[in-house]
Amino acid sequence: MSSKLHRTGGKKYKINGNTISTWTREAGLTEDQRGLIFYLHDHAATHDLGLEEVGKLLKQPGSGAAYSKDSIYQALTGRRELSQLTNLFLSIAEWKLLNEERKTIKRAPFIETNLTKKIFSILDTSRIMNTVQFIIGESHIGKTTALKEYQRLNNHGRTIYLRAPAGGGKMQTIQRLCELCHLPRTGSTGYLCDRLIDYFDDGMVLIVDEAHQFLQGRSVGTLEFLREIHDASGCGLVIAATPVWDEARKVANIKKVLEQLENRHLITSRLPSKPTLANLRDFAKAFGLPAPKDEALQLQNDTIERTSLGRWLKILAGASRIANRAQEDLNWSHVLHCHASLLKLQQIS
Repeated sequence: MSSKLHRTGGKKYKINGNTISTWTREAGLTEDQRGLIFYLHDHAATHDLGLEEVGKLLKQPGSGAAYSKDSIYQALTGRRELSQLTNLFLSIAEWKLLNEERKTIKRAPFIETNLTKKIFSILDTSRIMNTVQFIIGESHIGKTTALKEYQRLNNHGRTIYLRAPAGGGKMQTIQRLCELCHLPRTGSTGYLCDRLIDYFDDGMVLIVDEAHQFLQGRSVGTLEFLREIHDASGCGLVIAATPVWDEARKVANIKKVLEQLENRHLITSRLPSKPTLANLRDFAKAFGLPAPKDEALQLQNDTIERTSLGRWLKILAGASRIANRAQEDLNWSHVLHCHASLLKLQQIS
């Protein structure tokens, strides 16, 4: 195979398309095999993925493990014999099929509701008044979607959305925040903290989602660092969490840390646990569906009552896939069909 070095640029993905074209032709790959390599290359180049990220897209046959960045580099630059690429072709083909199927699923656009308006108002107030705000609500009610949409609409580096890592580790949080702020991730804890504090100013807002992750053992100290960013820079700080946050306030050592934050906050907003019927009609409309009736209405209400808004939206998305496959306009029969199929999958044969 060709051993020519590929040219590099300033982006994360640095493999040149000419390299792909040359070695796949010289190695005698079939058109289907070349197509798979080009499909992976085009996706990686379009989304500017690092080789480690590319490797994580694919699952090795049998083990299901991701490919290492070295394996991806060797493969995409023509440093592997054709006989060594059999499994990679299978992995790309499987991932491509999944990727193409996902494109057929209709995703609901962001839907403005009373809940999202309230969250946006809290975020605006935090930015304007340089305050700490709390948003407490159950999972899968739409708060994360609203927080991300606000960040998208108010980007330009002035709104930072941070999702707390599982376990809430301080160093992991710091490194993740550095990445979001396009700062170096390497260095001592003190050095990275100083860089972050210098980065923020009183015209910015830091959104911390899933903040209940910090209320575990030693992780609670991470909240003190977030408070320090607010104190030193004057930036707005919005902390979103599940009701676990309220329960944790009863623990003595956690309560002391939270009091430091609460002394600086303006409001704590506790969101409703379920969406309203009006909100649900808005979500249905986003998929091109009229207000549900009869069996469809009962299914909607039961799903929201027993599980969550998140599950209901996934059912609507699955129904859109069924409709697309049948080349039909989405209607409530597709939603009922999708739900019935999911129930069948849960049954033990």
